[in-house]
Amino acid sequence: VIIVGVEEENLPLWTTLLQEGREEPLAEERRVFYVGLTRAQQRLYICSTRDRGDGFLRSPSRFAFALPPRYARCFQINRRGRVRELKTVRRERPAKH
Repeated sequence: VIIVGVEEENLPLWTTLLQEGREEPLAEERRVFYVGLTRAQQRLYICSTRDRGDGFLRSPSRFAFALPPRYARCFQINRRGRVRELKTVRRERPAKH
């Protein structure tokens, strides 16, 4: 299973984040993400990017931080397509809106 676009304002959607004080829409998006996670039988890949080329830098989704670190391996791919495994996962917390 491959889940792409796991960035703040994409998962959860920015429109959900605008609904301050309402937990239901955020809980529903978290539930749908969890369903995607549970579909993996052998391997699960969760992908995010810092730069989609539109001039805005992104943070990984808050949902990704809920995963236990012992199950995660983090890789970085540079613009030339070179892949390297990161020894430590930088757990950036998204800024509160």
